[in-house]
Amino acid sequence: MNTPNLDNISRKSKIRVTDIINIIEIIKTQTPTVSELTRITNLSHGQMKRLVLLLNPKFVNYNTASPRLTLTNMGGTLLSEKSEKEPPFNLQGIQDFIRHIKSLMPVPKREYDQFYATEETVINRVKKLNGQKDLQDRKIVFLGDDDLTSLAVAYTFRACDISVLEIDTNILNVIEKVCKEHRLKINYVLWDLKKAIPKEFLHKSDTVFTDSPYTENGFDLFLRRSLEATKENGLSSHYICYGTSPLSREKSLKVQQIINQYGLFIREKTQNFNKYIKGAETVGNTSDLYILEKTPQTKLGKSKPLSKLYTWE
Repeated sequence: MNTPNLDNISRKSKIRVTDIINIIEIIKTQTPTVSELTRITNLSHGQMKRLVLLLNPKFVNYNTASPRLTLTNMGGTLLSEKSEKEPPFNLQGIQDFIRHIKSLMPVPKREYDQFYATEETVINRVKKLNGQKDLQDRKIVFLGDDDLTSLAVAYTFRACDISVLEIDTNILNVIEKVCKEHRLKINYVLWDLKKAIPKEFLHKSDTVFTDSPYTENGFDLFLRRSLEATKENGLSSHYICYGTSPLSREKSLKVQQIINQYGLFIREKTQNFNKYIKGAETVGNTSDLYILEKTPQTKLGKSKPLSKLYTWE
């Protein structure tokens, strides 16, 4: 639940709101000590102690004389409100919805490296975002969305804000049509990512998803825009797809070098996560999914040339 109090605690503790809610749930059911809570959550003892002090006394009762943590009435109210607000994750309904929107896809444009992902891939993206706690109460931006993943995410009714920056008017027309038909709320903007992120989207999002062009310059530019789009609190998640052939892994090495140059941490990398219907034969019609996090060393640095962003160039 995104309340001002929890947002402030999240920023100060550098722990995401959803994780804080989970910690409160553990305190409610297990009344652990700080040390026990550290072992359960795998957070550092110092980080957990700082969080507990921030939660005390409004949400959690804590003192050295009675080291077991208990919830206050306010803490219990947070959990009840959160439970009422969070909608069920209806996997079958989402799958049926994805099948419907995929039937509306326009002809892919080669000039934008549009290779449409399979229905299974889109549902796996939604499941991954949900499983990583990057949906509920999060502000999400899609940098390009020719696979219409934003619509599938909107259909979960979990994100508090969804935006799409897309260069192709045909894709935006489909998003607009589906949003009206199903009463979904998505902010969609016609935008060329060769230009910096619009001011109204600058450092506003918690989660970014993008399937970048499969070139070194394309990956670098889309990752840079991802960093521009997210909040400057170190709690953002960056999902970026990139395809390489098994015979040219040196391209993956270049991607790793770009990630390192920005000072980002690779939380997870899944090979061949994305599968495409056709058109991306040079990479086996698959691409890897990187999930990245900011670190204290993260910096934008100088931008690179905008030439040769797409694979056809």
